[in-house]
Amino acid sequence: MVPGLTLRLVTAAVAIPIVVACVVAGGVWFSGLILALAAVVAGEIWLLQQRAGHRASPVAALAAALAFPLSAAAGAPQLGWLLLALGIFVTAIPLGASPARHGTLTGWGVSVALGLYVGALLAPGIALRQRPDGLEWLLLVLAATWACDTVAFLVGWRWGRHQLAPTVSPAKSVEGAVAGLVAAVVVAAGASMLLPLPLLRLIGLGSVVGAGAVVGDLIESAVKRQLGAKDSGWIMPGHGGLLDRLDSLLVTGFLGYLYVTATDAVGAP
Repeated sequence: MVPGLTLRLVTAAVAIPIVVACVVAGGVWFSGLILALAAVVAGEIWLLQQRAGHRASPVAALAAALAFPLSAAAGAPQLGWLLLALGIFVTAIPLGASPARHGTLTGWGVSVALGLYVGALLAPGIALRQRPDGLEWLLLVLAATWACDTVAFLVGWRWGRHQLAPTVSPAKSVEGAVAGLVAAVVVAAGASMLLPLPLLRLIGLGSVVGAGAVVGDLIESAVKRQLGAKDSGWIMPGHGGLLDRLDSLLVTGFLGYLYVTATDAVGAP
């Protein structure tokens, strides 16, 4: 029996229907979900930095995380830039007022950088959903990502022998990564039986999503290792924090949007 599998399944059974319902509803429901996720992850970033001994800035992290999703939701780029500029300006003022506080500038910079990382990768999900065919594509990205994560975890636990990135995440295996990539491609390709989309285009999406899921997982592992943390938080029982659950989706949503828009010209059935 996989350790913690029951708790993971219970958490997924609660979270997945909420996410899918917001995706299907679209509009303010989906945009609101993305903004809420960005805000919670910004809080986790701040707490991670606090535990690592950094002089973190929660306001800077929050402003950076919300700027791009807010711009995408409102269809007004200037709104996001204004929020980001105000957040950075307000939180940067104390840096000059207290030059003796060692590590303040570093903590502030990390807060802004990680906030931007989360927000910039979440925002394309809103743009993808706003397309006329966005519901289908977004559900495909989600399904392929979840399939990749689940299969990679199970195969890696059972048959993983070769470490994928031992210095970043010793628990990740080559076997799990390959199985996850195959699972993402199979799920995406299977959608050709339900949707009037070219098989090759769907296989391409699955490949992009599978690779992105692995990269996203490794990036978050590297961030946590730098900050000396095992999990980003506790809000997702069995998974850790929200960032632990979103790490793959951050990259797959971004790459999925780029792939779909880039292949529009050749994607007609």
